[in-house]
Amino acid sequence: MNVFIKYSLMLFGAILLLAGCVRTPRTPAASAFTQNFHGIELATASRTTNAEQLPDLWEELPKGSRSFEIRKDVKVVYSGLDGVVYHASKKKCFYIQSDPLGSSTMTFFGPFPGDPTKVLDLETKPAVTFPPASP
Repeated sequence: MNVFIKYSLMLFGAILLLAGCVRTPRTPAASAFTQNFHGIELATASRTTNAEQLPDLWEELPKGSRSFEIRKDVKVVYSGLDGVVYHASKKKCFYIQSDPLGSSTMTFFGPFPGDPTKVLDLETKPAVTFPPASP
């Protein structure tokens, strides 16, 4: 095929695509975000993207700085591509952070009562300390 014709067809296809005449199929990853996290329905759960609204998980350090750090008594008991589970053992509850892949926000769901390792039946791994221990 003539190179000129080949590139003309490619350009014509791009113009049709931009004009909306040709629809590209939606990728499953973009539309497959589920509101069910290891058996808990998140669609009806309390949610926030504001750390100030989660005093069980975050504390403002130093006070008045609007900079938040995870509380020392909160443990991450699960971390995967589908989300993160934070256990506030002193409050006897847990929170789930879950968003679609590529999301620019962090949405927190909860609080949910109980121990997440029992409620969600999660596979737990040894805790990681920050900063990592030096060799």
